[in-house]
Amino acid sequence: MSVLYKRAVKPVQTQLPPISAIIVLTLLASFNSILALHSKPSDESSTSGSEKAIVNERNITCLFDDDAFNERIRRKLPLLFHIAEKHASRAGKVGMEVGVLREQILISMLIYKFGRPYVDVNTPSNFPEADVTLFGKPVSIKTVTVRSNNIPAIKLVWTVDWLKVESFVKAYEPRSDLLVAIIRWNGTGGLFAIPVGAQREVLQTLGKERYLKLPPKGTNPRGVELSQEALAMLLRHKLTRHIEIKWERPSQYDDLEPYIRWLAYWAED
Repeated sequence: MSVLYKRAVKPVQTQLPPISAIIVLTLLASFNSILALHSKPSDESSTSGSEKAIVNERNITCLFDDDAFNERIRRKLPLLFHIAEKHASRAGKVGMEVGVLREQILISMLIYKFGRPYVDVNTPSNFPEADVTLFGKPVSIKTVTVRSNNIPAIKLVWTVDWLKVESFVKAYEPRSDLLVAIIRWNGTGGLFAIPVGAQREVLQTLGKERYLKLPPKGTNPRGVELSQEALAMLLRHKLTRHIEIKWERPSQYDDLEPYIRWLAYWAED
């Protein structure tokens, strides 16, 4: 049994408040499954040629093949993203680190869904825009919170250097699948899987001038965005798949939840 698993058991049984216990027990229920996924054979010699061909044809859109798992996403993602916001909040304000936590939640989802051998968290250096590799294909994860029904703009690259902005635009071409979470608390958003083929078609239709949104000249740049027009076309593209999510916050929440994983270690003998 994993050391981490042993450490987490005792506090769950004896010290955690009810809502936190439910959250942690849910995670522990999935833990053995994840450990089993880690033990799957990952060397290529164990995979037949036909199996390799099937894997090579798969991409991020396979995430939505299973209706039961789609319901699992709808049920769990609002709770987990709410927890992430609490972890990243100071004095009632959500910090920038929430993006990293959301990314970790979505990568964990991919590992749970597809198995560790097909998900590589060590992305290649020649794909700096990628956050994870799925079936050998790079995936860039974007999460954005919006308060209206308008299509949001999504940051493709962060930089404060105009030379880097110009270099990025000149060399830009879509190379990674996109996994986009659009969050509308107390409203409806979704999780979108946008393959690289859809991105290339929309880029060819719009051209870089309309596909990318650059910061105004004479200002301090904060990076290059995917334009609202481009994202709207991508979300509707025939190759894109998605599920709608009702972003409702949990009715009960323990303020100690961000500290529970650390309490588990402190409580250990």
